Amino acid sequence: MTIEIVATIIAILATVPVITFLILFFIFKARTKKTTRSIQLAADFSALFFIIAVSTLFYILFENHFIPWIVVSYLIVLLIVLFYQYVKNEEIIINRALRIVWRIGFIMMFMLYVLLFLITIIV
Repeated sequence: MTIEIVATIIAILATVPVITFLILFFIFKARTKKTTRSIQLAADFSALFFIIAVSTLFYILFENHFIPWIVVSYLIVLLIVLFYQYVKNEEIIINRALRIVWRIGFIMMFMLYVLLFLITIIV
């Protein structure tokens, strides 16, 4: 019984990642008392849910798996960020580059989620 409840909660959070983001934001806001930091942490932790939701919506709309394309796009953005770091500082900081890519990915997945969600409703 409890496993089914947990599975249902995880399915809802993965299906509607905006709810996940808001729940995490309010949890982090209550703990840190800092709005900007709470947004950053909520974005970091909910990004995976947005990736799952976007890949699911792509599959629903186009009946094709887009996870490899999502991974490739993340790697391309990582290469661009690393190249920019090298050109600007002649030093590469992997942790900073990964954080930048993860947050850019969150923004892109959020926009794709909204777009694909609206398309799914219309179609």
